[in-house]
Amino acid sequence: MFGIQLSQLVSPASLLTASSSSRSRSRLVVKMAATTTINHGRSIQSAMVKPPVHPTYDLKGVIKLALSEDAGDKGDVTCLATIPTEMEVEAYFLAKDDGIIAGISLAEMIFNEVDPTLKVEWYKKDGDSVFKGLKFGKVYGRAYSIVLAERVVLNFMQRMSGIATLTKAMAEAANPACILETRKTAPALRLVDKWAVLIGGGKNHRMGLFDMVMIKDNHISISGSVSNALKSVDLYLTNNNLQMGVEVETRTFEEIHEVLRYADENKTFLSRIMLDNMVVPQGDGDVDVSMLKEAVGIINGRFETEASGNVTLETVHKIGETGVTYISSGALTHSVKALDISLKIDTELALEVGRRTKRA
Repeated sequence: MFGIQLSQLVSPASLLTASSSSRSRSRLVVKMAATTTINHGRSIQSAMVKPPVHPTYDLKGVIKLALSEDAGDKGDVTCLATIPTEMEVEAYFLAKDDGIIAGISLAEMIFNEVDPTLKVEWYKKDGDSVFKGLKFGKVYGRAYSIVLAERVVLNFMQRMSGIATLTKAMAEAANPACILETRKTAPALRLVDKWAVLIGGGKNHRMGLFDMVMIKDNHISISGSVSNALKSVDLYLTNNNLQMGVEVETRTFEEIHEVLRYADENKTFLSRIMLDNMVVPQGDGDVDVSMLKEAVGIINGRFETEASGNVTLETVHKIGETGVTYISSGALTHSVKALDISLKIDTELALEVGRRTKRA
């Protein structure tokens, strides 16, 4: 949770107070969105990809924080100086890259937070493909409110769409294995990042430290052995009456055999074995997956398996062919390239400039 009271943040929309200008400016009253999606007019009706569940994450609070970060304590001073308060406009979303669109539901929450009177229409839905130069949605209403929300909406949508685009490519290449992200997410944006993975067709790994036991190398080193760590986990879960998945990281065939011996001799909560860095990079850019394939064969379906390490768009197909259940990739979220998106009132001029710069 954040170390400040998000409920006390000043909403940027409330900054539409009367200025010293001779023009009178009415104040907008902000109301929190009661739902995560709002459909207006010709907006596409479809099942929304819901965000992952988190017990403490305040998505609306994150939106308020992002808006407050941008508007500060004075609001958008440029808009206050140049845009009449009641002027209404239409602005269109333009894709400047080919990819998978994500963040539509979140964008609606942001617009509703800034100004509930804004109307949003979409011609695509979360998870759909877009191409460079495509108009895929529009928002109309008070010009000030639209421009105030613009950058925050685009910042979320561009990052989420970049994650969804890479996830889609990785998930298709990994088949029949399932692609997972990791906890290598932007601080305070984990739920948003993991939401984008779902939109792109991936599956979520654990949300945090609280919803799954994951015994990694440092836990094993401190415990003294893999079997010691597993024994401690089983005892802890039993004594605290907890039911959750348990994954253990293995780095050698010896550790795999130790895990399997422990499971033969003890009642255990273990559900998944991670096969860490068993994909060996080669000098020519290829990878050797023979160790991973042998490890999957040793486990022989007794537990779910997860490959980790040296996972890229170029290597994931070969990894998926080994029979591993899951493939996890930190690259889905820690170094993703944002999808270029704009929100433009004068779309014809925007497209002309885009064509000149090869972005439309």
